Amino acid sequence: MEEDESKSKISFLELLMMGLGAIIGPSIFVILGYAISMAQSWVFIAFVISGFLFLIISFNYAELATIFPTIGGSYYYAREAYGGTIAYFNGITLWFAYVAYGALSALGFGYIINYVTGLNPVVLALIAILIFTVVNIIGIKESAKVQLFLTLLLLITLFILIIGGLINWSPTFQSSLNGIPTFDKLLKASVFVSVSYLGFDVICVMAEKVENPAKTLPKALLLSIILSILVYSLVAFSAVVTVSWKLLAGTPSPLSIVAEFVFGIPGLILVTLSGALATLTTLNSSITTAAYVLFSMTKDDYLPKIFESMHSKYKTPIFAIIFSSISMILIALSGLIDLVTYIADFGIFVSFALISVSVIALRKKREMIRIFRVPVYPYLPIISGILCIVFAVLIEPIAIILWLGLMLVALLSYFLNLISIERRKYIISGIMLGEAVALLLVTDFFKLRISIEALKFLSIIIKDYILFQGIFAIVISVFLMFPLTVFAYAVTKRRGKELIHVPSQRMIMLSKLLDKALVALLAIFVLLNLFIFYGFHYGIVEVIATTEQEMKFFSIFFSLVIIMASISNLFAIALLLGRKYVTPQE
Repeated sequence: MEEDESKSKISFLELLMMGLGAIIGPSIFVILGYAISMAQSWVFIAFVISGFLFLIISFNYAELATIFPTIGGSYYYAREAYGGTIAYFNGITLWFAYVAYGALSALGFGYIINYVTGLNPVVLALIAILIFTVVNIIGIKESAKVQLFLTLLLLITLFILIIGGLINWSPTFQSSLNGIPTFDKLLKASVFVSVSYLGFDVICVMAEKVENPAKTLPKALLLSIILSILVYSLVAFSAVVTVSWKLLAGTPSPLSIVAEFVFGIPGLILVTLSGALATLTTLNSSITTAAYVLFSMTKDDYLPKIFESMHSKYKTPIFAIIFSSISMILIALSGLIDLVTYIADFGIFVSFALISVSVIALRKKREMIRIFRVPVYPYLPIISGILCIVFAVLIEPIAIILWLGLMLVALLSYFLNLISIERRKYIISGIMLGEAVALLLVTDFFKLRISIEALKFLSIIIKDYILFQGIFAIVISVFLMFPLTVFAYAVTKRRGKELIHVPSQRMIMLSKLLDKALVALLAIFVLLNLFIFYGFHYGIVEVIATTEQEMKFFSIFFSLVIIMASISNLFAIALLLGRKYVTPQE
């Protein structure tokens, strides 16, 4: 038994490859062009600056991971340092960051393949997510083997690209260094590429599955960051010394241009292969990490118990993996690489700031044997925490707004979990009434149109559907407070019939069937709302307005109403699924 268990453990090499595979991902292939437009020929310095910050952060993680070699990573450290509420929000933030990073990885894979084949990048992204969902369900050990293979191939192809770029050094590169970008642009580029180093936390999340974690974790953690800095900076440097930064700035596939310039068509094939490998390795580790964050939070009773359920054969948290993958799919459907990058960036900075300070909190709170200690304590944790906050403030405002919206939903979920079921149903019922008012106002004040000529008839159908959803939200709010059994009792009492205190078995069955029907209807509403939201995003559905600014504002407002309606529907679904009935005694 012990022998079988030891065979299932992750070795140092597998852990290092998982870390490198999680870190060296889509950023260097997908967002490098955006970073070049900010930092110009000095873009490699942006990767060094950002990497240095994460190297400091990794020292904090090395100490925490050796103290708590437990699945859960950042969430578990925050729980031990601060307690419930902060740990909950840190867990949600970290989970959302990895979901966004996974979506970015999938989109990166889609756009890289699209550059060569012309296939739809979003469809390719969805296929990649589905495949690696299955890989993670089969098992973490199998996932590590896949990661080892993919990462080795990735490093080999990147090494060839670096050597080829340095050999073909452009004589004009020296003159391009004269135009040094301003400090704010270089800093902005450093913030933007920070998502490149996100994946190192996967090493800590997998702590419980690692052989000899006290020695293996710190070495794998620090070495993966250092090697990643070298790879990123060298790839970025070889790109700008080969091709003028002006030709690479803002391009979706800058390394494809470099590889084609250096090696011709074989070079294009090479970078396509390496880019696809990079995005797939980070997608794999992102699904793994996001799922185990949910799993750890569920063990602490923060989330529904379904996320703690293990696959009967593979012993993996199947529902946590599936839910994280579905969330990645929903984000990937947007197709917006830059926005998804900013969302992931902001989430990791907030989470890592909390973890940096938690080292100090735990030193004061607990006397424990620390095999690895953060050097220059307490200054290093303080510096890393401050830098994380500074980087977070520099993120694009839209990402901050979306994160705050997520935290608002998380806050509501947290407090709903603390109160009694009786009070919870009244609050969610009130939320449904608010949804109804918002939807009815939207249908009354806004007019829609469809940009596709053949589908113009859908504008009337969509408006009628929103009206129907608003009216039905009122009906559902009533049934949330008063199930069918309550109505049956009220009717029989008025007719003068005596009703036993416990409703009949048949009435309970009918009430449960009604609850299931309402759940199915609400799920349909959520799916249809999703289609409408993306219709706005892709410009298929538009709000009629007199000016372009008004149309943009009304479209955003309409989209927010649709999103909030979907969220309130999900709360109602959770309440209906968890409703209990008293079974009459025989």
